[in-house]
Amino acid sequence: MARGLLIFGSAFAVFGAVLWQLLLKDLLFIVLGVGRVVQPLEDFPYKCRKITDKRLTGCEDMWLDDQERMLKKVNVSARREGGTEFLALSIDSELPDGSFPIRAINLDNYVSPTGDSSVDILGFDAEVIDKSTVHFYLTNQRPPVDSQGKHIDATETGANATMDVFEHKRGTSSMRHLRTVWDPETLYTLNNVAAVGGGAFVATNDHSKSLGLRRTLDDYIGGGGVTYCSSASACFPVTPPRTFKMPNGLARGADGLIYVPATFGGTISVYSLKTFGEHMQPMFSLRDTINVGMPLDNLALDGNGDLWIPGFPNGAKSFKWYENPVKNKMPATIWKIKKIEKAYQVEKVLEDSEAEILHGITTVRHDVKTGRLFMGERTQQKKNPRLVANRKFVNRLRSKAEQTQWDRRASYEMDVDEWDTINEETQKTELANRLRIPTEDLHSIRRSGSTVQVTFDLRNARLHVHKKPLYQDVGDDGNPGTLYGTHAPNVEIDPYIGPYWPSDHAEESTRAEALSYKPILDAPPAYMDLPWKELLHPQHMITIEEFLVYFPNHVARWPGLAAALRWSNLNRLFYRAVRIINLARGSHQCQRREDQHTEVLPFQMKIERAIREIDPGYKLFDFPHENYSKETINAHLRQRPRGQSEQQNLVCTLQEAAGYITGINEFEAHCPFSQFMKQFQPVFKPVPPPSMPEHAGGLGSLEAYVRYQTAAGDNFIAWPAQAVQPLSEVCQDSDCERLECEKIHKTEKTSKKPDLSKLGNHNKNKADTQVPAQACNQGAACHKRECTFDHPGPWTDTSVQLNPPNFQVHCKQQAKCTDPGCNRSHMSWAWMHENKGPVGNTNGTNGELHRAPWQKACSFETRPDGCKNVKCAFGHRGPKTAEDVQVEFELHPRCNWDRECKNKRCNQAHSSLATPVNGGGRVGNSGGGGRGRGANSGAGPPRGGGGLQAPRGPRGRGRGRGRAN
Repeated sequence: MARGLLIFGSAFAVFGAVLWQLLLKDLLFIVLGVGRVVQPLEDFPYKCRKITDKRLTGCEDMWLDDQERMLKKVNVSARREGGTEFLALSIDSELPDGSFPIRAINLDNYVSPTGDSSVDILGFDAEVIDKSTVHFYLTNQRPPVDSQGKHIDATETGANATMDVFEHKRGTSSMRHLRTVWDPETLYTLNNVAAVGGGAFVATNDHSKSLGLRRTLDDYIGGGGVTYCSSASACFPVTPPRTFKMPNGLARGADGLIYVPATFGGTISVYSLKTFGEHMQPMFSLRDTINVGMPLDNLALDGNGDLWIPGFPNGAKSFKWYENPVKNKMPATIWKIKKIEKAYQVEKVLEDSEAEILHGITTVRHDVKTGRLFMGERTQQKKNPRLVANRKFVNRLRSKAEQTQWDRRASYEMDVDEWDTINEETQKTELANRLRIPTEDLHSIRRSGSTVQVTFDLRNARLHVHKKPLYQDVGDDGNPGTLYGTHAPNVEIDPYIGPYWPSDHAEESTRAEALSYKPILDAPPAYMDLPWKELLHPQHMITIEEFLVYFPNHVARWPGLAAALRWSNLNRLFYRAVRIINLARGSHQCQRREDQHTEVLPFQMKIERAIREIDPGYKLFDFPHENYSKETINAHLRQRPRGQSEQQNLVCTLQEAAGYITGINEFEAHCPFSQFMKQFQPVFKPVPPPSMPEHAGGLGSLEAYVRYQTAAGDNFIAWPAQAVQPLSEVCQDSDCERLECEKIHKTEKTSKKPDLSKLGNHNKNKADTQVPAQACNQGAACHKRECTFDHPGPWTDTSVQLNPPNFQVHCKQQAKCTDPGCNRSHMSWAWMHENKGPVGNTNGTNGELHRAPWQKACSFETRPDGCKNVKCAFGHRGPKTAEDVQVEFELHPRCNWDRECKNKRCNQAHSSLATPVNGGGRVGNSGGGGRGRGANSGAGPPRGGGGLQAPRGPRGRGRGRGRAN
């Protein structure tokens, strides 16, 4: 018996000790404040007063703009129909009544789930981008809705929490929505946010769960954590979900550390943040802990680098205040935290034990310039009757009655202040406006103690919400844009324009915002300068449409070019522009819009941002506008985007711009510049865009490959990252001279042949190898022996326009190919030149020599002794070319006479001077070579002409009688 009592007593003592340590100790001494001395306001050297204005009701968070001298604040009022109101107070212009001038800041480009622009803000932070731009991060507790945009019970689903980012230009009365971050796995009970730079932020979840018993217990045993989100909206929890006892308004200090207060823990945890990439888990390390010993709310940083935070000294009064924040009062304490070297000094600055002035304080801002303190409270004076809600004035509707099948009705309750002072008609009007339903749909209003139950018909609760299109184009407002030149009315319909329900519209806008910050692929990058001399040449001046074809990133990023596009004011301008860009790159008809190079709404956002660099107040449909004359646009035409150095010496060449065009250029037939650019397009065009999912490398999913190959048909060409090396079966005889040999001959070690058995049955011996590959951008001028991309044949006539070439089929003859019309892929010319003898072609009735153009000049050409490389694949001056003749290697093809050229004014490219000349016969059907009697016979095609001297070559089959040298 005694032993049993001893065991029971020991277990009870252990349980009591654990309970004391984990729960009772903090509850008694930190939350309730047992034994804490609370001082009156008179003990502190501050003179405090209230700023009474009905628009300032329910201030949850504030931010002081020291540069603009404006106090930005969010106000939550259950009586206000539009949700949270974002206000700006001019703190240096005091009015006679003691208040300050107030300016509302409107929210542009934002659609809430209810179909309007209302938000429900709990906390926010600001990131200063430059002298005129500030980004605001708002924790938005949006009402939950279903797929049709109808309200659903929040007690069943939890809060619809998002982080919305807005851009505000100082001095203006609006801010534009940039993006919405929604991640219910990591952002589920959002409380507050701290911007950490570069578009990234950290946010607190004040509970470990959004619903259930665990959420209720969090207030007693602790719960909640911190989440990090990168600029790409990739979010990661950086602390366990039960690290804190209700984490609240965190802040980023002047030292770069993250300070996280715990409301019921009475501490401030100090963390360091180290990131490794937008899509990688960051490192969030605890550095220190500041013990305040009092429930805390929102941290704020001042201009000196000090931290300010309000506290709640009397827990009992705080709980009463939560039950009825209008009739009861909650004392407040203001703390200042100063960092001195590696230690923290905690100082009590203000306290009001009677809550006469400091009542329900949630945030405080210190004006370093004047020494004033601005504090926000969640309640207003009692003389202003209004609807109020529990906890932070976010009006929460709770279902009380089950829906019936014959009448879809529900009962909702909300707390009401001085309800008896409002007559029945006013009650109906107020409730109908708040619930956004017609007044006649209110069936009953019944008072029950301190609450009022309202019954109404849900079928008419969202009649005001309508679908709307994703974007507006030129002419959609009933005023058609211009049509000139060859532009015809575009009857194509954008399948992705919608219309969308408000919630879907918001998601589409968020997606488009993220895409608008990404460059257009398969196009010259915007940081490169343009070859303006060639673009603005009088004989072939480029048009704005051709800018879209060849330089879409420059049009979307350079302010002058963006303004020029908008100034054209074509009917359906933006859809036309996107269509031109995608057509030129072969992605206009892609089955998935993710495979298109750009989309309309992201492109519109790019254009708007670009033009705002020369006109900060510009909106997309401000045209016609007197500020945008032709002279104004020409003055800004060459203006680089903000942030790009004007000292950049990288200039995009016309060859590079033309090399990206793999699709249809609609202006090639009638526009001089496009006709001029045709000469720069290689015979084998670069790879067009994929219709395949991205992979890290290799062929990727064979099943996906076959699916998209089938969808693309005969024009399918693989993406470079997924291209298989153009290798077929390799001949083991390095000295093989058999013309009938179908294998590839290469002296270098080859990689393993890819297994394509699942892609179809192919006869490896008698059929051509079907391998998707990428054409070499250098074409016939490729000088890399080991290049694994596709090239023209050694005898392919350059006058033959291959559009598109058959990239997928490899020629069986390779270096032995003598077909002038062969459109199949071959090894590099440098390899064939070294291993298989002559590289050249004689064809045509007149025996005219056709060779592929060299696009680069030999760097040894300028030396006194010239180029000595017999196998040099670069261009050279002719053997008789005069010194005053300028050879334009990139603009003209290789000379037909090559080393036998005797023209002193020839400005075309030739072989190296060290290369031996042809046989003694004339070039044509009876050229030199044939059965030469010299030590080395040149290998020639069946139709004449001896080739270049080769170390060892087969007996030529030419009909000529001349000797080979």
